[in-house]
Amino acid sequence: LLVVSAIVFWGKSLAKGASLTTYRTKLLGTGVVVLSVGLLSIYNLGLSIASIRPPCLRYAAGLTQAHINLGKWLAMNAQPGDSLACGDAGALPYYSGLRTIDILGLNDSHIAHLKGSFYDKTDSDYVLSRQPTYLVLLSGTPTTQSFRGRTKASQELYARIADEPLYKLIGEYQFSNNYYLWVYATEADSSS
Repeated sequence: LLVVSAIVFWGKSLAKGASLTTYRTKLLGTGVVVLSVGLLSIYNLGLSIASIRPPCLRYAAGLTQAHINLGKWLAMNAQPGDSLACGDAGALPYYSGLRTIDILGLNDSHIAHLKGSFYDKTDSDYVLSRQPTYLVLLSGTPTTQSFRGRTKASQELYARIADEPLYKLIGEYQFSNNYYLWVYATEADSSS
């Protein structure tokens, strides 16, 4: 569009008596400016894409290290009829193949229809009444430190099961420096 406008402008100038040499010089100058702007735009787009890539790669690595590996472990170790309750209900249910209760409600109608924003919705009574075999809570700390829930749902469920003998902590999967999956199993399945 810029090139067409420049040609029309310089064409009118030529019609008004400007020399052909002046017209060619101005047209060439306009072409250089347009080419420069185009190349600069492409360069900036490349920089933008490059700046997005490292966080995406870190996320993919964390997803593989934590959710996908845990999902595969569950697929190999869970028994028929076992179930899972977790907050990141994407890769875990997919790789584990387990019936899953999404404690954040994205994939659970009951929790999804509760009042509040996405990370504020929770119903620990409902989740525990479904008696999941495995419970995965999102923490900002490793299991060697005090639990610090990354979501309200994880914090409330941890408060409910921390001193309850029904669930036993069986493992931890690290997603990133401040993102850990604390894995609990019912006492009957904690030996898996």
